[in-house]
Amino acid sequence: MKEIYCFGTSQTAGGGYEFDAPSKWDWPEDYWFIEYEGEKTQSNFSYPGRLQSISNEYKVFNMGKSGHGNDRSIRKAYDVIKSKTNEELKNVCFIFEYAYVGRKEVFLNNLNKYAVCNYGFNPLKMGEVEVMGMAIDYFFDDKNTQKLINMNRDSIQDYLSKTLNFDNETEKLKREFSMFLSLLENLGIKFLLVAGWPDFRDNHFEKNAIAWDKLTPYKSSPFGMDAHEETITSETNGEINDAHNNYTINNWISKVVYNRLINDKFLNNLSRIPDGYPYKNVTIKNP
Repeated sequence: MKEIYCFGTSQTAGGGYEFDAPSKWDWPEDYWFIEYEGEKTQSNFSYPGRLQSISNEYKVFNMGKSGHGNDRSIRKAYDVIKSKTNEELKNVCFIFEYAYVGRKEVFLNNLNKYAVCNYGFNPLKMGEVEVMGMAIDYFFDDKNTQKLINMNRDSIQDYLSKTLNFDNETEKLKREFSMFLSLLENLGIKFLLVAGWPDFRDNHFEKNAIAWDKLTPYKSSPFGMDAHEETITSETNGEINDAHNNYTINNWISKVVYNRLINDKFLNNLSRIPDGYPYKNVTIKNP
């Protein structure tokens, strides 16, 4: 069976739909804002979940995680490669949501786990770096885990302040991701890019990217949280303030990805499906 692994940030994970999170807002017991198929779970509302719903002829693995970025995507994809034989890798496709600076993965010895450190550069003070948040699993870390994570915060803040530079970090991000994608090419592993790509050798990886600018009325990627209005906020008529992609757009993204996998001949013996952009108002409440 063909296997599809989707890597990325909260936009891949199904950010905003953490229905079971203990530290998130109270979702309505019956999610009545829109009509949806399947279970009321974060996985089902994500674009990988919607991709799986189209057919059982392949298996989709949602490897996205809120707050995390390329460090984790590369590590997890490498783990998949190590676990497969060369013959098995012929039936594997990786889909990457390319993330930008501000998402550094760190290994915490006191938890023996990887955590993400989200940071930002202060625009008012040149070169100043500020840790914005740290987590192993945002919205799901218990209080003890949060306490153990925060024990490392000051030392990590100090380290980042002394070692990070925006331009250098941006180039480092491009370099590491470009090298990993080049490895995939060398191994003959199929991959798609659904949200940007590193500027490498005259946009060498553009051929692997989905041309969202030709598919959306706002001429940009639907993975940008400020690129369009099809958000959870619009879907819930403003009752929940969240700029993540809503169910309707995730459903549409899954159809575009599905058709691209058919066009690229990764999925065989399957037919294309309509994937026109959903212009209709997505905020209509169920009757």
